[in-house]
Amino acid sequence: MTIVLVSAKITFNKTNNRETQTQEINAETQVLNLTCEYKINPIGIDVKAPRLSWKISSDQNNIMQSAYEINVMDENGVSLWSTGKIFSDQSVNIAYNGVPLKSQQRAYWQVRIWDNNNNATKWSEKAYWEMGLLDLAAADLQSVASCQSKKHPNSQF
Repeated sequence: MTIVLVSAKITFNKTNNRETQTQEINAETQVLNLTCEYKINPIGIDVKAPRLSWKISSDQNNIMQSAYEINVMDENGVSLWSTGKIFSDQSVNIAYNGVPLKSQQRAYWQVRIWDNNNNATKWSEKAYWEMGLLDLAAADLQSVASCQSKKHPNSQF
């Protein structure tokens, strides 16, 4: 005999002056394998709008994504981008469209989805990506200046 424990949280949202019911199912459907530019927690991303992807897993049959929400935060938890609920089954190559990211900045992100029965998953585990050097010219000048100031500390370079 197998026992499956499922807990549910029911919330009501007002959309277009009508109430819609959203259930949050904790055990059955989840978001997994978060990737950025096809890598898990990559470092050195050199595109200004990295593409995010994920997979869903469910112990139920015929479950499909009908909507998603992405939240991206900096290392202090400050929001860089929040999509809100997007009605789409797309889960591959969602381009980041938030606050412009800086060289070597790390961004943490999570996803939740709604299935075809309007059940919301819990937020995924946090994943991250770290930007590479986005402006090579500025990086080269900075490293040259750093080397010059070490060789000639009193020079005005």
